[in-house]
Amino acid sequence: PYNPEYVDFVDYLDDLPPDVDMQIIYDIFEQALLAAEDLHSAGVTHGDLGPHNTLIRPRDNNLNLLDLGFSRFIGKEKVLGHEPGAIPEFVVGGFFDPELDFGHCAEAYNDIYSLGKFFIHTLKKIKMEEPCDPMTEILILPHLQVAGVDSKLIFLIFSMIDSNAERRPSLEECLRVVRSLRG
Repeated sequence: PYNPEYVDFVDYLDDLPPDVDMQIIYDIFEQALLAAEDLHSAGVTHGDLGPHNTLIRPRDNNLNLLDLGFSRFIGKEKVLGHEPGAIPEFVVGGFFDPELDFGHCAEAYNDIYSLGKFFIHTLKKIKMEEPCDPMTEILILPHLQVAGVDSKLIFLIFSMIDSNAERRPSLEECLRVVRSLRG
């Protein structure tokens, strides 16, 4: 049911000032990681984690994930078929892990990739005040450090969107880094 306490995450980002306290951002990132952890503990991946599929309750930064249309059972289900290129063009790139375009079974690391893209989008929206192009955002990461984003977070995000899925950190590792940034 509709809950008026929650607002669209993209709209919420639009209202945040560029000098927002980074502790708020770290809290949001921790909430996103915990939401994915809850799904994974049930044996499910979200498949399309991103700001467009998220609601936030501003008073405590509690997140609700929406649109489980690409969710799959971890290690058991392939996404949209078995053939490379089976994923529609509108989801390739963006927040969707390209690993799934090769007919692999859904794994937790697919959501790690999406969360990395989610984090980039969030930081770019706040710190760079430009629309986010998910296909070129990796080029923005060095600029975020100049804008005051902690280098540990930037390194974490680089590793989350690594093209080699096996090199991506676990949710636990991501949580450890994000929690270490919180004062």
